[in-house]
Amino acid sequence: MERFAPYTENILRIDPAHHAKAALITTGNLDNAYQEYRRDIQRRTLWLCQHGQCEPRFFAGDDAHAPAWAPSDRWVAYLCRASGTTQLWVAQSDGTQPRQVTAWMPDEDNAFQGALILWTPDERSMVFTSSTGDGIRITGVAVSGRDPFVVAELPSPQGHLLGWDLDATRCLVSTRTSIVSLAVKSGTCETRCAEQHDHAWLDHAGDLWLTRIMDHELHVGLVADAGICAWQWTLPFDTVVDNIYAFDAQRRVVYLLRHAGMMRQLLAWHLPTGVVRDCTPPDTVVAAECERVPSPAIYSNACWFFASTSVHAAEVYRVTPDSVPMRMTSRVPQIQPATLPESRRITWQSAGWEIEGILVLPTTQQEAAPPYPTVVYLHGGPELEVQYAFETLANRRGQSAAYDLAAAGFAVLLPNVRGSRGYGRAFMAELGDYHLFDQPFADVMAGVDTLVASGIADPARLGIYGFSYGAELALWAIGHTSRFAGAVGICGRYDQEHLARCSGAPFHTLNATRLGAADPQEVWQKPELWQHLSPMHHIDKIQTPVLLVETAAERRPGTEAQPLLSALLQQGVESHLRYYPEAFHGGGWHLGYQEDYSRRLVAWFRHILLGEALPARFSVQQEGM
Repeated sequence: MERFAPYTENILRIDPAHHAKAALITTGNLDNAYQEYRRDIQRRTLWLCQHGQCEPRFFAGDDAHAPAWAPSDRWVAYLCRASGTTQLWVAQSDGTQPRQVTAWMPDEDNAFQGALILWTPDERSMVFTSSTGDGIRITGVAVSGRDPFVVAELPSPQGHLLGWDLDATRCLVSTRTSIVSLAVKSGTCETRCAEQHDHAWLDHAGDLWLTRIMDHELHVGLVADAGICAWQWTLPFDTVVDNIYAFDAQRRVVYLLRHAGMMRQLLAWHLPTGVVRDCTPPDTVVAAECERVPSPAIYSNACWFFASTSVHAAEVYRVTPDSVPMRMTSRVPQIQPATLPESRRITWQSAGWEIEGILVLPTTQQEAAPPYPTVVYLHGGPELEVQYAFETLANRRGQSAAYDLAAAGFAVLLPNVRGSRGYGRAFMAELGDYHLFDQPFADVMAGVDTLVASGIADPARLGIYGFSYGAELALWAIGHTSRFAGAVGICGRYDQEHLARCSGAPFHTLNATRLGAADPQEVWQKPELWQHLSPMHHIDKIQTPVLLVETAAERRPGTEAQPLLSALLQQGVESHLRYYPEAFHGGGWHLGYQEDYSRRLVAWFRHILLGEALPARFSVQQEGM
């Protein structure tokens, strides 16, 4: 299990130099405690990736992030905590001679969250953004660090520094509701363009480009001198599966990210011709973090991004509109595919729908021949999906840990049931009209039947587990069938009626595809409808042993697993609860938690499906309290 330790650092962002021969890669994760994460402390690291050198070189640590190359590429400014608090630093382009620029103590707890830095054209000073709580502050500071001053405070919670007017005295800022021009010395603010937009870019000629999403279409326009945007180009766009990634103004190419089943693609839309080209390397999945890149990853007509395969963690790639993608890094140790469990993409039919999933087979050393003991992993959301990527199959942060289970002798099925993203809106809408669980459950059972019929899965040795919504679906499943010998629910919220009373909003009403044509108030007039929406309402039918896992995020009224555990124990059902107090729903899973979770998951299913005794760590039914 220890062999996956080098893969715990995710690529979070790429910032290419202007000459495109180098880039800074920000790596990190959310494995630190929530108390740090909420203050935007993520223990990030900067790495220098140079053209022709596959192995990135360390640039800066101590939660270094938000790098900004100087116009000449001779210097890099960035934020880090080397002095104990988040401050602005400057180093040479190779990471040498780092020097702290600011000694600023903002009042806000996470003032630098999402901060951006912009050099002045003469490289003598910089401006950077910080949070005021309900808006953004733009501060100027000389490279010497002397006399930092507030340029302006804007009421908008979003502010993206675009660049400088051609006279280099005014900074352009996108607030998404407008483009404002700030005079750095006087602090005066003028509206350059009052058009609402989603993204904005300033090209080298000083032209301002905007994108907006309206009525399932992506519009791209060029702002005229009068501040009016001429929206000249349009492309069909689905906000559920599409994201804007970057823009090459010189070649007039918009790069998009698109979910396509269990893959994520990088597409290049050439505005003059309307041609859309797939730039994704073969058999790769563009990393999820690319969706959150706060600045365009474009310089010198090259787009930088990161992608992974099912057998290798994410690496950095570079592509132009008319070239094939080129891999730029060998960031992490290469695991030979022969040493990993075999995996494949499979499909099956369910109620007229084609359902797609990943099948991971046990290593031959553990289980010589089928049929295998088989477990089903259910993803969260429900409007998310499992992806055919190393990060999905090796993830121990309360997720699938599929490679660990396969190495222990289990086949693992990871289905994208109805409601998952990437298969069209009609597929997602199958959850509506009180079908939040029953139709995905039918897809799960159809997948299990397919594996049993093919001789892969042993029908007498089946298990099920899931995260968040997937945990709820797993508990729903064992309340409606006895075919699973054991279950695990991770970070689920099992009593949807109680949760709705505490939060004021029923879970099935939070998304139109979940609600369908149902009246959102109807559950309060017809309490029997909760039978369709809440696993807890079928607790009397559960006889399957259950392991529950939860974090501090679930220890709130309406979300905790304790009532479910108590009910199961009162019914005489073998049940255990593991609590990770420093973790939260989306992070805080440090290496100790990950190792414990993986070993506990394997031990539980070996106990339930293979008849082995539980280790001593299970001697207490509620652990980690």
